[in-house]
Amino acid sequence: MNKILVVDDEVKSCDLIKRFLEAKGYDVITAGNGVEALEKLKRDLVDLIIADILMPEMDGFQLCRECKSNDTLRMIPFIFYTATYISKKDEEFALSLGAEKFIVKPLNLDKLLKIMKTTIKECRSAAPKTPKILIKEDEVYLAGYSKRLVAKLEKKVLDLEKEIKLRKKMEEDIIKTQKLESLSILAGGIAHDFINFLLIILGNIMRAKGCTNPKEKNF
Repeated sequence: MNKILVVDDEVKSCDLIKRFLEAKGYDVITAGNGVEALEKLKRDLVDLIIADILMPEMDGFQLCRECKSNDTLRMIPFIFYTATYISKKDEEFALSLGAEKFIVKPLNLDKLLKIMKTTIKECRSAAPKTPKILIKEDEVYLAGYSKRLVAKLEKKVLDLEKEIKLRKKMEEDIIKTQKLESLSILAGGIAHDFINFLLIILGNIMRAKGCTNPKEKNF
């Protein structure tokens, strides 16, 4: 039975993959971030690691580098499964760390399982990959890592600005709607009061002419 380590801080996503793989006969352990994953790998060696990238404490990039620079863990095939880092540059950096696959969420779980099976089979029949970036200085890794973080942060800022503009427009539309509704209610109230006021005047005129019904036209 193959043992899989699923690393994701999104509990629902992690549990979904765990239940799916267990139903297919796999032994699955989970971790909420890279630090927790490394602790579990000290106790349990697994046949495959599938990890998200954006996580607290230690993200997927750092986890992959730690695994691929460890003589024991580097033999374990590593798959990135991400919904946040999805650009071509992100993929290139991930693969340069030694990851076997880079998959963008969401993906049909049956397709994900097929990729996992293929990856495990390929890694068992081939020599372990040497991470390109580990051949270089740490500064090179940090530079590449920082670029990915900055690029993601810039995108998040742009997304946030768009969200703020959208929310502001929605609020303005709501205020306009509320103002129109208030104006309509006010206009309705004024019209009602105005009609009543005219009826009072008309009634007074009628009474002055000796007519008791304000609707009569004999004046």
